[in-house]
Amino acid sequence: MSKKEMALNASQTNLEKSLVVRSLEFLVALYSWALGEDISVKQMLHLLNVQLAVFALLVPVCAHPLYYVVALAWLATAWHGCKHALSNLLHED
Repeated sequence: MSKKEMALNASQTNLEKSLVVRSLEFLVALYSWALGEDISVKQMLHLLNVQLAVFALLVPVCAHPLYYVVALAWLATAWHGCKHALSNLLHED
């Protein structure tokens, strides 16, 4: 691989990282605005996990009953983790 190709690959990787970082920053700002509190990336990921779990539980119309059990278990664990991660926002005086 030539130096030029390596430089192009490195710039592509930096662009991809930049897009991911900007997307995460946007989501953190969006969730912070919606909650009225500053949140961390970890807290935002917990909220996103709960949203995805709800989506997975509600969207399939005809699915195997085992799918619903797994989706419900995912929602329960996501809810518990989110509740723990956001405990400082939930118990403010």
